[in-house]
Amino acid sequence: MSDAETDFYYVGQFDIIEAKPARKNDNYGKERDITKFQMKMHHAVREDLLRYLQSNIKKEDVKAG
Repeated sequence: MSDAETDFYYVGQFDIIEAKPARKNDNYGKERDITKFQMKMHHAVREDLLRYLQSNIKKEDVKAG
């Protein structure tokens, strides 16, 4: 089994505002290094697409973020 993300949605170009190191447990409970970042989109994401993407966020991801 892999921890690789399988879904990818291109929503446009962006600039990275902030990047910082973090840690997250993988599927096996082992803590892994990741990078969390904030970005600013060059153009706003369509409202319907943004709602769709937000509806697929797991509650655990929101609590951890």
